[in-house]
Amino acid sequence: MNRRRILIADDESGIRRMYEIALMGVPNLDIDVAGDGQELVDNVEKYPDYNLIITDYLMPRLNGVDAIRKIRELGYKGSVILISSNDFSGDHIKEIEELGVEVVKKPVPATYIRFQVTNYLENSQ
Repeated sequence: MNRRRILIADDESGIRRMYEIALMGVPNLDIDVAGDGQELVDNVEKYPDYNLIITDYLMPRLNGVDAIRKIRELGYKGSVILISSNDFSGDHIKEIEELGVEVVKKPVPATYIRFQVTNYLENSQ
């Protein structure tokens, strides 16, 4: 089986670590992390073939939506999960739909992250 690679972007190191721990033991999975939206973009520029990106919405330098917009402009076509405590409406909903992003509302249990990542990886083989 081929190795898979995902990127987790969140400005809270505890959240990033919780997701990493939840994903321990997922076979053939490499995990990269980013502490803000600009780091997310920088990582995608270096490695444009992530199988999945999980990003928080509210982060320094670039929020999650702006970072997603930039990586789409760079040509990233993979799956993205946007995690947010915000209730999006109107123009934000339309923009997020156009970016092809799944939105998950906080709080997000670690077990849900593991389930979602496993599903994405199984369905993208």
